[in-house]
Amino acid sequence: FADKIQPALDVAREVHRLEWRKGGKIPRPYFAHIQDLYDLALKMGIEDVDVYKALILHDTVESGYDPGLIALQFPEVADYVKELTFIPSEDSNKKSQKEKYMESFANKSIVSVLVKVLDRICNVRDFINDNNVYAREYLQKAESLFDAFEDRKQEIIDRWGKDVWQKVKMEYDNIDY
Repeated sequence: FADKIQPALDVAREVHRLEWRKGGKIPRPYFAHIQDLYDLALKMGIEDVDVYKALILHDTVESGYDPGLIALQFPEVADYVKELTFIPSEDSNKKSQKEKYMESFANKSIVSVLVKVLDRICNVRDFINDNNVYAREYLQKAESLFDAFEDRKQEIIDRWGKDVWQKVKMEYDNIDY
């Protein structure tokens, strides 16, 4: 398993090497977020290599990595990384673009839905440590994402099992401000 995800880890570590997590009272390297996501996926019982590659690479394009290189190096997850990438256009309202991006998960791959839900849970946890009010707002901004997760429950169960769906749902439901 480790040998299959190591190339993705190497790319993400290099791309994010100079980045720091937003917020937080104690600065953390951005790669700590990737580690948190990985640990959460393990805790949820996910054993799908493509999920791990997608969650490891999910922010690389936003951080400047060439999507063409993702397609060449990781063709099996390139579409997921593309779906997970949010780069707002400068000529319109970022907030409204982000809302549409979250709503788009109703029609994206089930892998991308799962990865984005795990990503949002990790982000909210980070914000809780710094600003409970913003954490709550940030979670509410993703309501349509969590609706997609709920609406597509059977797809998740069919692919990863009922236990994975229940664990992720419980993790989301138990976010404590």
